Amino acid sequence: MHDRFVLLKRERDLTDRDRLLLDGWVRKYELLGAAYRLKESFFAIYEAGGAPQALSRFEQWRKSIPAEL
Repeated sequence: MHDRFVLLKRERDLTDRDRLLLDGWVRKYELLGAAYRLKESFFAIYEAGGAPQALSRFEQWRKSIPAEL
């Protein structure tokens, strides 16, 4: 029941158990895996070195969103 919270965690903060749970979820639900990867790549925008790099990362992120999401 509480396994869903693993989807809210950042990948860098996952424990070994969390990684196993996440792997199970994304194998069973491919679209959920795509959404998780999009969430993680969105956070990379905030880790950019400045506004131009952040804007570039945002554009790359936006273009990577599949139509079904």
